[in-house]
Amino acid sequence: VVVVLANDGDKEIRRRVARHPLSPDNALRKLALDVDKEVRRRVALNRNASSAVHTRLGKDESVAVRIAVAMNPNAVPTVLTAMSMDASPQVRAAVATNPNTPVEAVKELAKDRNGAVRAQSEHNLRNFSKTLRNLSSDTDVYIRRQVAQNHNTPAETLAELAKDPDIYVRERVALNSNTPRDALARLARDDAQQVRWAVEENPNYP
Repeated sequence: VVVVLANDGDKEIRRRVARHPLSPDNALRKLALDVDKEVRRRVALNRNASSAVHTRLGKDESVAVRIAVAMNPNAVPTVLTAMSMDASPQVRAAVATNPNTPVEAVKELAKDRNGAVRAQSEHNLRNFSKTLRNLSSDTDVYIRRQVAQNHNTPAETLAELAKDPDIYVRERVALNSNTPRDALARLARDDAQQVRWAVEENPNYP
């Protein structure tokens, strides 16, 4: 039904589908090509949007759409790194605020020709670890999963997340190359087989 609505002639209907948290990837891929800028902007903000959708919308002609991609907490590091070189200082500043942006990219943005981008980048470099640490105790399990897989998350925060009751949080901690070895050793004895398997894929184990 949602996929059908993504083709609706009424742009207000398409906008609702674009922002709906349960819209499937195939509907969002369709809407990422929509002629209506607001539809595309809402797709860019949708946490269900895939990296392929973000890659496309990260090059959108609309600055508002590109800013939306840069603000999405599920945007992948490769897309954000590419967007850190965007022509718009507003987009670059938004990239600097995203906790998924690699620290190396933010450090480059701290040398940006635009003063506002530099200021935002420098502020975020000082607060990156604190922000991720705070998000690691969020009541929303999806937020904790994002922190667990973020390669900017400090080792001590990952060690705490290794004790999380959510199996998918622990699995992502097990896969994270920043996870300390003592936490990996604990996860290697986890009750969940998929967590134990994830540990074996971590290049830092044993």
